[in-house]
Amino acid sequence: METIAIISDIHANHVALETVLSDLDRICPTQVVCLGDVAATGPGPGEVIRKLLSRDWKFVRGNCDDAILRYAAGVTPPPGDEHFEIDQWCSTQLSSRELAFVASSEPVVSFTVDDVSLCCYHGSPKSNLDELLPTLPDDEVDRCLRGHSAMIYAGGHTHVQMVRRFREAYVINPGSVGLPFAFDRDSSEFKPLWAEYALVHIDQKELAVQLRRIPVSAGAIHAAANESKMPHKSWWTSAWR
Repeated sequence: METIAIISDIHANHVALETVLSDLDRICPTQVVCLGDVAATGPGPGEVIRKLLSRDWKFVRGNCDDAILRYAAGVTPPPGDEHFEIDQWCSTQLSSRELAFVASSEPVVSFTVDDVSLCCYHGSPKSNLDELLPTLPDDEVDRCLRGHSAMIYAGGHTHVQMVRRFREAYVINPGSVGLPFAFDRDSSEFKPLWAEYALVHIDQKELAVQLRRIPVSAGAIHAAANESKMPHKSWWTSAWR
């Protein structure tokens, strides 16, 4: 049996990444694909990139990876926007080698395992800003995937775990390692105390998709933020309950 791990949206949360890495090292998947947004919007951009540099994985570039590269090139974020100002700070924490690593990732990564084809992207193969949600109408899904042929389509960006059947294929989202989204009874967004990713098991063309949630320590996440020089620390940590 072949096992492909799919992770996404680490968002410079090295505490959550370390939790997932420990789980992956125990499982020992055949391959790992990272769907982007690795070093933006969190307290440990350099720590995350240094951990990823040691891994022989496939890497997709996300929209926040593009933002990091723009800020490193001198683009100024909108004033008063905490999210983008943190991203700009993240760009200043990366060395030229680390920025080159971010720039080396591809918009779409396609490969085949045991005759099972995979198409991996961030938002969609057409744009890393597309949102392939469970409720997206089939014609919109078709628009996003048109021109690509795979048995498994895997993307991130929405931070919402999903397995969706689309014609003869599966469209999956592993959720987010570093900034998972959830909703309480009042539909107010918050970040739960787990890190998310997915495993795809392939055994003689039989498929099984496993969505995983690994508990993480709120104290460790808060400590990492407070020990960093990241701007808007209280804004970033306030949503972790």
